[in-house]
Amino acid sequence: MQPLPGQFDAMKLPTRRIASALCVLALALTGPASQAEITVENPAASAPAAPANEPATGHPALWKVADEDTTIYLFGTIHALPAGTVWFDRPIAAALAGSDELVTEIDLADTESLRAGFAQKSLLPAGQNLRDLMPAEDRAPYEKAITGLGLPPAAFDRYKPWYAGLMLSMLPVLQQGYSPEDGVEPVLAAHRGAQTRTGALETAAFQLN
Repeated sequence: MQPLPGQFDAMKLPTRRIASALCVLALALTGPASQAEITVENPAASAPAAPANEPATGHPALWKVADEDTTIYLFGTIHALPAGTVWFDRPIAAALAGSDELVTEIDLADTESLRAGFAQKSLLPAGQNLRDLMPAEDRAPYEKAITGLGLPPAAFDRYKPWYAGLMLSMLPVLQQGYSPEDGVEPVLAAHRGAQTRTGALETAAFQLN
C-alpha cells in the first residue's frame, strides 16, 4: 500500500469504502467522571491566540487498497484536535464523497451504550476506595499527578484503576485545548453523502469489556 498523491480522480474508482478508527478514549468524558462535575481548567485559554489567517494545518495520510471491483480507503484518525485545525482536504473529501460506506471502529451514534457501560463498569464495589487500595509508595505520586491537573486528590476515589488511568491520560490533552468534538470522526460523519451508509468493526460493549 502506498499513500495517495495530493490529487486523484475518485470518480473513476468502483465500489468504495473509507475506513477510520474511533476508540473509546474519545468519548471517555461522557462517563461517570463528567457526571461528577470535574472541572478541567485550560491553561491554553490565556495564551495568545494564533492569527486568524494562520490556522493549524494537518496533512493526514490516506491509503488505497483495490482489486478489480472493490476499493477501500484506509484513513487513520485522531480523536481529539484543537478547534480550527484544517485537514479535510480535496483527496479526503473526494474519497468520502465517492464511498458507499463509512466504517468506524465503533458506531458513532452509540454514545448511550458508552455512557451506560462506563457507569456500570468504572465504579469500584461499595466500600472500596482507589487510594486505599494503593501501596504507600504509589499513593503519593498518584496524588501529585491528580493535584497537578487542578483536581482534588479524591477525584477518582470511587473509580477502578483503569478508569482513573484513562482520565489521567486524557485530561492533560483536554487542558491544552484538544476536544473530541473537533476530532476527525465527527467531521467525516458530517460530510458523508446521503448515499453513504455507516458500519462499525466493534460494539461499545465489546471495547469496554
